Amino acid sequence: MPPSRSRSSKTPLAYPDADGSHIEDFIAFRVAVLAHLMGRIVGLTCGRRFGVSLRQWRVLAFVGRYGKLSALEVARLSPLDKSQVSRAAAELIEHGCLRSTEAAGDRRRKQLMLTAAGRRLHARLLALGRQRNTRYAGVLTDAERAVFERGLRKLTDEARTMVRDLQASGREPRVRRAAN
Repeated sequence: MPPSRSRSSKTPLAYPDADGSHIEDFIAFRVAVLAHLMGRIVGLTCGRRFGVSLRQWRVLAFVGRYGKLSALEVARLSPLDKSQVSRAAAELIEHGCLRSTEAAGDRRRKQLMLTAAGRRLHARLLALGRQRNTRYAGVLTDAERAVFERGLRKLTDEARTMVRDLQASGREPRVRRAAN
């Protein structure tokens, strides 16, 4: 457990006694640690039970949800880049869970679709995902879940705005004042 530190700045950090002098003080770091841990849990459970990696599960999840997607479309929807999606898709095709067909009107573009085996696997993995989600949600009260959802939405929206600002200007985004 990190030692308690007194608050020496007005910059909003991840927790009330953080002073911004350590990486562990930053919201982005704490969210990344949580996402990494949750991803490891998915990788371990899906890998042990079904031989499916986290990357493969994410590709299956999005193709299962939307029906037909190109690798680029999966990459845009997920935290994976196109090369990761392509590798995972190739592995899933090899295992008989996905198939790839030419997109209508563009023979260069491939559409990914679940096979019957892929649909069965997707259903089982989705059921496991719901169980994990229920367990995570169960440690929060209804009020905490509402605050968490609202905060997560705000942080996601702000991060998207910052990305757009950086891409448009090539400069660091300006810091906004903390909401009360």
